[in-house]
Amino acid sequence: MHKWLIALLFALLLCFAPADEPHEPEPNEIAIIWAVEPTLSYDTIHYCHMCHDFYTGQNYAILDTKTGAIVDNTYKDGHGFWNRQWLYCESRTLFGNYYEHYISTLSWYTPANFLRMYPVLTDRVFPIQKVDSRRIRRGVNDLHDPWVDLNGGDSGMYALARGNEILTDFIYELDPRDANDRTFAVAFILDGKWGILDSNGGILVPFDFEHILFIDDHTAFAKTGGSYGILDIQNIQR
Repeated sequence: MHKWLIALLFALLLCFAPADEPHEPEPNEIAIIWAVEPTLSYDTIHYCHMCHDFYTGQNYAILDTKTGAIVDNTYKDGHGFWNRQWLYCESRTLFGNYYEHYISTLSWYTPANFLRMYPVLTDRVFPIQKVDSRRIRRGVNDLHDPWVDLNGGDSGMYALARGNEILTDFIYELDPRDANDRTFAVAFILDGKWGILDSNGGILVPFDFEHILFIDDHTAFAKTGGSYGILDIQNIQR
């Protein structure tokens, strides 16, 4: 009798139990969406700041940004890029702009003058590199007379910034050649792996990748398991 009652109760519980629902990512769980699965066997991918093409590292073949396929492999002379880095000297509260193309220049600004010189940075996030104050050999410049140092501004870790506000700690690395960040997000390296931070400094794409390079505001080349694919950034779920 008791066994029959237990079986009946169990059957009733099954009838009224809620149906399984699709699994939603946990607050810290990120669902990655591939626009193109990671099956592209390239050693690396670069962006040319001069011709605005994406190309492979082994033979400079130009890639289709929708499929990742090679569309032109006849160009053998290489591509070019220019290096612009935003810098921060914490001990002197100075912001800098390092630019390298045919020549190298480094200019330092007070926080207020930095925004006057580059007002566009108030509406976007960007990578900024901490620089040792010993590299600043002369006095503080002003907006109209920027100080130039041909030694450049290298070494040091990166953080995420907006305007003259530092949004994260200086714990990230970055190859300046890959700094084609977007207005709403930046790709960084953390502990040897690439990921993407959003405009608030939160993790948009986890730091699990061998390389990430933005294509546009919606997609990015990403390398995992030795192969590249194209991430659908616009529809990432968190």
